[in-house]
Amino acid sequence: MRRKIETRVESLSTRVSAVNLARERDVLDQWIPTDPTRPVYSALRDAFIEQFSVLYLLLMEGPRKSVVEAMPPGLAQLDKDCTKLAGLLFLRSNVWAARNWQKPPVLKFLLRCLQRSKVGRPLTRLGIAVQAKELRLADPKRWKWEALTAKFCDCRKREHSISCQDNLRREVLHLEKLLKSCGHPVEPRKTP
Repeated sequence: MRRKIETRVESLSTRVSAVNLARERDVLDQWIPTDPTRPVYSALRDAFIEQFSVLYLLLMEGPRKSVVEAMPPGLAQLDKDCTKLAGLLFLRSNVWAARNWQKPPVLKFLLRCLQRSKVGRPLTRLGIAVQAKELRLADPKRWKWEALTAKFCDCRKREHSISCQDNLRREVLHLEKLLKSCGHPVEPRKTP
C-alpha cells in the first residue's frame, strides 16, 4: 500500500482555522477567473489559491513574536512557491487591481504582494513553459518538441538545435515539478 506524501501546504494548513481557510479560498476562487479549457492554467490557479490562502492565514493568524520565532518550518518555501505561482498567473497585475470591488483583506494583501518589486530572475522562461505545455496537452500530435521550439525559442538562429529543444523541455519539467510539489500535477488528457 502506497502512502500519500503530504505536501507542504497540507502540513502547514493544520496550523490555521479550517473555517477561515475555506472562506479565504472562496474569496480567491471567485476573484481569479477560471478557464476549464486550459488545464495548466487551472492547475496553477488551484495551486495558487490553496497555497496563498494558507500563507495569508499563517501570516495573519500567527502569534506576534519575532519573525524567526514565529515562522513554522516550510513557510519560506511556501512564500517562494506563492511568488512563482503569482508570477505565472498575474502577468498584468494592474488589470486585476482596476476591478471595482469592496476588497476583502486577503485580496488587499494579494494586491500588495503583486505590487512588490520581485527579486531574482524573471519567470519569462517558466511562462513560456506554461504556453508550451498548454499547446502540447491540447494537441500532442501537432505540437511536438521541434514545433514548440520553433514557436517559442528566442535564440535568433535560423535552425534550432537539439539544445534549444532540451532547454524548452527542461523548463516544462521545472513547471511540472512546481505543480507536483504543490499537489496539482497536470496529466495528459485521455482521448476516448
